[in-house]
Amino acid sequence: MQHPAHIEDIADAIQWLFVNSDAYGIGRTKIVVGGFSSGAHLATLVAMEVRYLDTRKLPKDLIKGIVAFSGTYDIDDYYSTNVPRDHHSNF
Repeated sequence: MQHPAHIEDIADAIQWLFVNSDAYGIGRTKIVVGGFSSGAHLATLVAMEVRYLDTRKLPKDLIKGIVAFSGTYDIDDYYSTNVPRDHHSNF
């Protein structure tokens, strides 16, 4: 899967939750997203980049919180660190 297909899937799932909230007892004002590693990155992206909600006609402030563990957030500088590519071989 290539960007932005994965984030579009997440935005579609959030839209489904919003549309079906009454049927499943989901509080529309209490939606929080979260993830680990790449899931954390995607949860943060869908919450912070409002165009994904906006194109689905969802409120820009729909997501009330983000629980993100071990995500990559500074993509521009991700590969410019001084950590060698084979850093795991030292353990």
